[in-house]
Amino acid sequence: MLVESSEVLAAIAALEQAIDSSAFKPPMLPVVAQEALAVAQDRGVDIAALGKIIERDQVLASRFLTVANSPTYRRRVPATTVSAALMRLGLTNSRDLLFFTALEPALFTSREYEAEMTALRQHSLGTATACGFIARACGFSNEYATLAGLVHDLGAAAVVHHIAENEDEFAVLRAHEGGVAAAVAATHALANQRVARRWSLPEPVTRAMGEHHVVAPGSPFIVVLTAAADELATLAGMGSGMDPPLGRTALERVFIDAAAAQKVIDDFIAELASVDEAEPPG
Repeated sequence: MLVESSEVLAAIAALEQAIDSSAFKPPMLPVVAQEALAVAQDRGVDIAALGKIIERDQVLASRFLTVANSPTYRRRVPATTVSAALMRLGLTNSRDLLFFTALEPALFTSREYEAEMTALRQHSLGTATACGFIARACGFSNEYATLAGLVHDLGAAAVVHHIAENEDEFAVLRAHEGGVAAAVAATHALANQRVARRWSLPEPVTRAMGEHHVVAPGSPFIVVLTAAADELATLAGMGSGMDPPLGRTALERVFIDAAAAQKVIDDFIAELASVDEAEPPG
């Protein structure tokens, strides 16, 4: 994704300055997303309480079921009711999906960049699925692992929105092939930090969003996990299209060597294929 145009590079520099200023305003969280985060902090809440949040809004309930049954998230047999999805996914996964689903209309919708937003949305779901897959494979348990995968690149969607809303200023990016993708790749880590601060996301999730592209020897495992899941989703064909080609550095760090990492990649792709081929309920 190498873009050498001086005009594009200048636009990317201007975009980075805008993101680091008051000009960059990620959307506020929808009320339901705020409630989902509140649920995340309340260890005493139960699935019935979460179900009441969802069922207040039939449009949201429908979208929740669609996401819960997407090929990258569901397991074998689709759920046909909200309560069935909640029971199957469990409280933590359901909470995370509710949060993500409530965000979709505000963050993953753009008439100008529909294809880009679709790819980002699919990559987010794929990375969340990969987070769960890797966590199970290495026996890691963290209540924020799936949420970190879902939101790890929300800054990228926010950057695309900013470009669309300031079309004249950043027209050069759209005019050059690969310009928008290069701009997002260069700026979304900073945007991730801005989004996480604006929404007061849990600290482990904030760190995963801000650091998954710069994993260091002392990084918390949730950061390494998110980086590995990002790689795994991309290698499985669910890349965002907004990053340079990812390797498998984090995957090999988690699973010790190249052969073990390759087995995880193969097993993940096979699991996705088995879900895709599952027969829908009659």
